[in-house]
Amino acid sequence: ENVEDPYAGQMFLCDLGAGCSGESSGPFCTGPSGTDVSPARLYDFETYSTRMFIKMSLEAVLPDRKEAIEKLIDPGEYGMESYWCRFLCCFIFMMSMMSELYDSIDMAKLLYHVPTSQSSWVHIEDHLDPDNSHEATGKFANESVESGDDEAVSSWLDDVRIGISGIPAVWKALNVIFILAPKLVIWKLTAETGVTFLMEAAAVDDLVVNSVALTFILTVSEMICETLVSDVTHEMLARCNDYPLYNRRKVNSMTDEQVVEEFGTRDVMRQIKAWEVIWAMIPMKLLGVLVLTGGFVFSYYRTHCEWAGNFHWWPQPLRLAVFRNFSVWNAFLPNFFPVERHEEPIWTMPTKS
Repeated sequence: ENVEDPYAGQMFLCDLGAGCSGESSGPFCTGPSGTDVSPARLYDFETYSTRMFIKMSLEAVLPDRKEAIEKLIDPGEYGMESYWCRFLCCFIFMMSMMSELYDSIDMAKLLYHVPTSQSSWVHIEDHLDPDNSHEATGKFANESVESGDDEAVSSWLDDVRIGISGIPAVWKALNVIFILAPKLVIWKLTAETGVTFLMEAAAVDDLVVNSVALTFILTVSEMICETLVSDVTHEMLARCNDYPLYNRRKVNSMTDEQVVEEFGTRDVMRQIKAWEVIWAMIPMKLLGVLVLTGGFVFSYYRTHCEWAGNFHWWPQPLRLAVFRNFSVWNAFLPNFFPVERHEEPIWTMPTKS
């Protein structure tokens, strides 16, 4: 999109062809060739560029017939088929991205709430002599493994409890630096790339297929974990218990009066206001998807398009990249490491006379 497409002469789609569904052309129904856009003359870029190539080839081979070629051969225009279908597909893609964002938020909450201490995550519920339980349990486990008694090993594993107890400050910092922060950066890059990819799809069928195909990217991490992680790690993850934010056994054994006394009476006894009821009825997750979709779509317009007025955006002048390589720094930090381009544009959006 940023390097190779300009060498093929492809400008960013922006709002080319938006709202041009009728035969009468509006003030913004101008295509990249400078002619009016109509449904009968609207093509995707591959078809449009092929038709333009044939026309330009004929003009080069038959220069004395240029006027006749201009009159009789119509290459059409490049533009989108459906303005609102494009936004709908971006919304669907962003819904699939929200689960990954919630996972990152949950990870941040976990690192915040877990005590900053060094304590064991593995506990064994002993059913043997309490004075010699650890030694007897370990001896029983070793004998079971050596004898190959799967039932005995399984019975011993049932007594193993794995749960989050505490994380040292150093490990919390390492998790933030090497896991949480890269996870959020990759999420942002994936969302931006996916929205740009969908906004550049002109045909409706390409939009629908691409919005579903992009969700494959979100399953790569699960696929790596499922395929490359050892069976021991899978077993430990399966047995890892949730981290409770309060003592569930204590709460379950308390009466209603004790719960109110323990956690306070201010929020229980006060009268609920009307705005709080309305706020509780607002679907916050839906609102979040809409806000993120609008934000990434606006970022696409602001980066690749120019404001034309009346809620329309035209493509920016097309400039070739100086080098045909796209580094990791260009991808992850485009504001600090932008793609170097030539000053002279090879195409600018034509205007109606």
